[in-house]
Amino acid sequence: VTLSVAGRDGAGVNFAITEAGTGAITAGSLVVNSTYSTAGDTVTTNLNGANAVGAFSGTWAAGPNNDIVFNNGTTALALGTFTNIRNFTVPNAGAITTTGGSTFTGALSLTSATSTVNLSNAMTAAGVTLNGTNVTVGALLTSTGAVGITSTSTAAGIGINLPANISAAGQTVTLNVAGRDGAGVNFAITEAGTGAITAGSLVVNSTFAGAGTVTTNLNAANAVGAF
Repeated sequence: VTLSVAGRDGAGVNFAITEAGTGAITAGSLVVNSTYSTAGDTVTTNLNGANAVGAFSGTWAAGPNNDIVFNNGTTALALGTFTNIRNFTVPNAGAITTTGGSTFTGALSLTSATSTVNLSNAMTAAGVTLNGTNVTVGALLTSTGAVGITSTSTAAGIGINLPANISAAGQTVTLNVAGRDGAGVNFAITEAGTGAITAGSLVVNSTFAGAGTVTTNLNAANAVGAF
């Protein structure tokens, strides 16, 4: 499914592209193209229905504030490369993966209530929120705003996996975990000696209250001002 638009948002909720929370797209892939290029205006892709799309990508012209809200219900979602985007929000999807790196001038927010979030390509944003049963940062994550990563799984095993760097100089990085360690080196939070966090401050929160061990294994060359 390809959606192409040449205009901008109107007043209120009159977005350039909208489902208004009622329509939904079921497709193998979705491509959105916007050619509107006037600086200072906003072009919103508001696909907030119960979509079921396998892959999402597109092109947006430079100039306006291009914002995306894409709800994919419980269907797994592969995200391609996005450019000229301000705020990018996936309020829910199945397993979220990436097939290309992206730079956002605003906030990046990805949530899977039922499955994992795995960033295997470099991402840059002005604030990052990642929520999933298990979350992996497998490529460089750069943020000029706060970073919040939450693993909601209460099972044993790696909840937050950080084999790649998080670069958030001067910002606060918060890691939230609900589970416990698995066998061997499957710690609840781990860098595995390869990823490292650069931040003004680091906050770790664990809500696991049962029997077992919860290890925060941040054993790489971190550069954090306060913990």
